[in-house]
Amino acid sequence: RGQPVVGLDRDLALDVDTGGPFWLRFTRGEVGLQKFGASSYHLYVQHVELQDAGRYQCVAAQWLQDPDGSWQKILEKSIPLVELSVQPNELSVLAEVSVAPAMFYRGDTVALLCNASLGAPLEEGQMSVGWWGPGQQLLASLDRRGVRGAGDGRTAAGTELSVDRPGELCFRLRLHGARRQDQGLYRCQLALWARSQDGHWYQAAEASSSPTTLFLYLTLSDTLTLPAVVGAVTSLSVSIAIVAGVTCCFLRRLSKRRDAQS
Repeated sequence: RGQPVVGLDRDLALDVDTGGPFWLRFTRGEVGLQKFGASSYHLYVQHVELQDAGRYQCVAAQWLQDPDGSWQKILEKSIPLVELSVQPNELSVLAEVSVAPAMFYRGDTVALLCNASLGAPLEEGQMSVGWWGPGQQLLASLDRRGVRGAGDGRTAAGTELSVDRPGELCFRLRLHGARRQDQGLYRCQLALWARSQDGHWYQAAEASSSPTTLFLYLTLSDTLTLPAVVGAVTSLSVSIAIVAGVTCCFLRRLSKRRDAQS
């Protein structure tokens, strides 16, 4: 006897083995039953995996309740459904994020590129992307149709964001007027989508890039400010030393004059 996928109990409530291999997928809505008409049910399994291959059958039972409240199974029938074969998925994707060019200054528009490498040809509208920034903040995303998704359009520091797709296998995140607080680790995550036989899109592969570090160099005005501050502190120290020296010398001369007069 095979492994139960999903069923209905005597009260027509969904029944899934919590320790079985389909439980987690059931909680994600990938496995379940759909009712058609008064007494017909449709079993669906999304994101089919290699281990889903095999012979599927429907087992129906009729129960009778005794006067003492107990239930007795009086009839059971098994009906073969389908012999399911699953082919290995040739779709695969790799993601790599980079900063271009490599040097940015505070206040610049920073561009981060997410480049994809595919194991099979890509059809239009089959790829989506998500961008994460410092502190694992989801910054922005594009779905497979190119529609902007999650993210409020700004970093945690308030820097404005934009995301686009300059090439078929390239996505770009831009920080307009980058700030010091925007420095840190950035990564992208790509998802590859395929169309099933019934016309529905499903996620066939996913890849996350290694994080890359964004470092912002000081601008020319920042570098000029530091020597000016240091110079001001040094001048103040020299002035205090000169005044103290003159005062000390004057007091010593005044003391010698008083000793001579006495």
